[in-house]
Amino acid sequence: MCTCWATTPSSITPPVILLGNENDFYFAQDEGDYLNWISAYNQAYDAIKLKSADTLVGPVFNFEHLSGTGTFNGWNQANWGALDLHDLNRVAVVAITTSPWLEHADPAMIPVNHLQPLVERIPNTAIILSEIAWPAKDAGQIQPPWSTTPEAQSRFVKRIPDWLEQAPVLGMIWPWLHKPVNLENQMDWDLFAGISLFDADGNPRPALAEWLLMLDRVFQDRFMEK
Repeated sequence: MCTCWATTPSSITPPVILLGNENDFYFAQDEGDYLNWISAYNQAYDAIKLKSADTLVGPVFNFEHLSGTGTFNGWNQANWGALDLHDLNRVAVVAITTSPWLEHADPAMIPVNHLQPLVERIPNTAIILSEIAWPAKDAGQIQPPWSTTPEAQSRFVKRIPDWLEQAPVLGMIWPWLHKPVNLENQMDWDLFAGISLFDADGNPRPALAEWLLMLDRVFQDRFMEK
């Protein structure tokens, strides 16, 4: 990774580089070897900043697994060690994937300070929501305890701005415009097959319009203020 970046033309200066994905799962799997990942991360961070000083570099975690707030999926134990082992002087941004329905059965139940446990641990550090969604359909076989309707998905999008009052969110991504295919196992299908902003026939769900409106209103205003 470091060697590859060292050969990158100096004219390439991306605003953000995220290293890894949902790294807390690796921490939970092998805490000892995770230290090797931290070492590799630090080397990559230093190499990137040497060539592109203004690039924001940071790790990626799954918020529910990291904070132990994924009760409906059995994630009751926090894995904050995955973050705490980092030298925060080498963390300019933290990205998280988040599936709030794994803890809150309805969007109305998500607290305004949803991200506060993370914010408290990384003061003055920007946050990117690299994956965010809510299911509009129960496409699996588990009869989930959370709401799985287009209306619930739309109400979820309307709740997102509430979090931004409490957290320095730099940006967010809803990666699934269309229905996922070829998910690796049945559990992934049960949890994520219904989270797209278009239905299986290619029709936009109500949440799509709410999502675009929210991005335009909230983020345009936020960056305009800066």
